[in-house]
Amino acid sequence: MKVTRLTKRETDIMEIFWRSEKPLSSNDIHSLAPEISINTIQPNLRKLNERGYIEVAGVGFTRNSITREYQPHTAPPARPPAPESSAPGPPPHHTGGISQRLSG
Repeated sequence: MKVTRLTKRETDIMEIFWRSEKPLSSNDIHSLAPEISINTIQPNLRKLNERGYIEVAGVGFTRNSITREYQPHTAPPARPPAPESSAPGPPPHHTGGISQRLSG
């Protein structure tokens, strides 16, 4: 699979998949994120499927139609490690201090 960068909307949709424990249809995604238009979700699902980020997991039923359900084919990206504690460490080792001046 060729790795490509996801758009903001594709990332929004993938994050919904990664949080879900079950396959989702476009209507499920719209219910979870009503701020994303169904007319935006459907073409993005098609692109994500073509590029291998999601796969068809089965068929679901809505009131009036049959719909595809998708599941992520890829794991969420790894989070960067948490920053180390900000506790002060030992002072840096200095060379050329007073002991060298006295002996030299």
